[in-house]
Amino acid sequence: MGHKDFIPRKDADFDSFYFKLVNHVLDNYVKWGHIPAEDIEQLEKEHSDWSSKYKESLPPHSKKVTEEKNNTRKDVERALRVFINRYLRWATPVTDPERKYMGVRNKKTIHTPQPSPTTKP
Repeated sequence: MGHKDFIPRKDADFDSFYFKLVNHVLDNYVKWGHIPAEDIEQLEKEHSDWSSKYKESLPPHSKKVTEEKNNTRKDVERALRVFINRYLRWATPVTDPERKYMGVRNKKTIHTPQPSPTTKP
């Protein structure tokens, strides 16, 4: 069974996921107290970049607009993963219900049992 990514593949789903996550972070980062202001500013800038490129690609558009949107998505998705792993996934002030609301996978607290090996390597 393959590993299911928590970041949606479809652009429309990604846009909704990203919007919800950024707004929740903006509403709560002061309360959490562990995210530096410059990282919040960077998150907002990256979201703004994505949002503008995505909106440009919605009406009939050129191949160049789609390429720019796709390149922007690659960049912001990479940065978003770093932000999530650094500040949301493992951080104590962020609760499991908040992670679930934002669409971020919760920490796994129960190990899946593995069968004992039956052969030697």
